[in-house]
Amino acid sequence: MVFLIIRSEMIFTTLKTAFTAWLSLALVTCSHTEDPVKDPKLVRVSYFPEVLQENSGMTEYGELFWNINDGGGEAAIYGFNTKDTLLLQTVIVREAVNTDWEDITQDEKHLYIGDFGNNL
Repeated sequence: MVFLIIRSEMIFTTLKTAFTAWLSLALVTCSHTEDPVKDPKLVRVSYFPEVLQENSGMTEYGELFWNINDGGGEAAIYGFNTKDTLLLQTVIVREAVNTDWEDITQDEKHLYIGDFGNNL
């Protein structure tokens, strides 16, 4: 497994374009609801492990949910399951600094951390 830190200087324009496209699609999708839910109810499925005091991103990879804390936290990724919320794995990202980690995602082989928040 390879972890990559993406810095804002490299991808700001690409992210801005992608976000604009996503937001446009989300607004169009949300505005055309034919059968709205009449009585929505939120149900707690799980709790975050205590180490995730300021969860900033989550993705499912393998059989775990992988989370990161927001800026200023340890440069680590935390893996847990939702059955008992036990922290099953902590991966320290060597030679990285959590300046302002905001999101995490994946493809078939890699996890990606987006360090593009506005903390300085």
